[in-house]
Amino acid sequence: ILILLVHATLITLNNGCSNVEIVSLTEWGGKTPLPLTDLKLPQKHIIISHTVTPHCHSNTQCANRMRSMQEYHMHQLGWPNIGYNFVIGGDGRVYEGTG
Repeated sequence: ILILLVHATLITLNNGCSNVEIVSLTEWGGKTPLPLTDLKLPQKHIIISHTVTPHCHSNTQCANRMRSMQEYHMHQLGWPNIGYNFVIGGDGRVYEGTG
């Protein structure tokens, strides 16, 4: 799973990539995050990374992966939400993280 931080995905969508499906936090069953601090825009950098988790092949598997990562980040690491802004799942969909 490839991670896109900041709003690079949304910028791409606004420029004509209408075939990209974004799965909202609600749609993948994510928990309500704790209050966050807004980013100062424009951002000078974005970071592309990977999650080092097993590959997901279906919508159900990828949604489960997102819930698992959010659970770990919030309850084990004490973060206010999943640590990624967006996650590209193995099913080809873009999952909303912190956004």
